[in-house]
Amino acid sequence: SSAPTLPGISTSAVPAATMTVQLRPGWNLISDPYAGNIPLSAVLVKRGSDAPVSWQQAAAGKWVVNALYSYDGNDWGGTYSFAAAGGEPDAVLVPWIGYWLYLNRDDASYALIVPQPAL
Repeated sequence: SSAPTLPGISTSAVPAATMTVQLRPGWNLISDPYAGNIPLSAVLVKRGSDAPVSWQQAAAGKWVVNALYSYDGNDWGGTYSFAAAGGEPDAVLVPWIGYWLYLNRDDASYALIVPQPAL
């Protein structure tokens, strides 16, 4: 808060093969950390120290709600959107868009493992 300017922003692609995003119980605001689209069905969910499971398995186990919610501000039409993995349309994380997702559980730590998209 004492800096006279904001830090610089990098638009370069994240070099890591995966990014881990910690989740908290309830609503979580996430975004695509890469420069390409990522199908929600490619995202894994990790519970505690257990092996990661697919998004679809996490949704079937009621860890997460199988949905991504987003809002395009008034400058972009003021529309809300909802998409699910395996739905019509299939949910896709698009760079530069924020998404809300809901974590149902509070029995352990949870994280998303987001794979780098094939470019």
